[in-house]
Amino acid sequence: MSKQKNILNADYALSRRITLAYIVKRPIKPWLQAIPGMFIIDFLIRTKEIRKYSQYYMYFRNLAMDIATANINDQNKDDLVSQREDRIIEWLVTQNINHLSIRQAYVSLLDHLVKHYKRLLQSAEDKYRDMIEDAYQTWDKYNEYLSELASIEKSIDQAIREQTDENLHEYYYRLTKQIEADEQRKKELDEIF
Repeated sequence: MSKQKNILNADYALSRRITLAYIVKRPIKPWLQAIPGMFIIDFLIRTKEIRKYSQYYMYFRNLAMDIATANINDQNKDDLVSQREDRIIEWLVTQNINHLSIRQAYVSLLDHLVKHYKRLLQSAEDKYRDMIEDAYQTWDKYNEYLSELASIEKSIDQAIREQTDENLHEYYYRLTKQIEADEQRKKELDEIF
């Protein structure tokens, strides 16, 4: 399996863990337990939730991987920058959140992910955890990357909150997912180093 696939599979697995942890921590409504076959409905809800969050989470990771791979292969950087902008705008339009501050926040996320992926792709290792150990060397360096990533993701959530008419429920949903992402990344950090 290629390095790119290993990295993206690890990110996809993280998105699944974030969603499942979010679902598990969500309080269960007692009346739902009385419905026969509720486990089937619960399974379908979980599957839908995982698919929805993974599509959101992986869109920018796939784009960042494409750009990082192209950078390593010395493709034209001007084309990559314009393609990056176009794809971000295209995605924001489909989400009905195409505002300048939101776009800038996503550009920042993409640039941060591209640096990370380039660092991992230039590693001598092939397994994801080994790539991280080789690329970052210490707990502190990898923790710094994760802290910056969390900060950028929070700025995205804040920009969305400020620029759209997102209701409080949607905002808390995003905030809870962000908190869960931080917890899952912390676990991963401690497992690797």
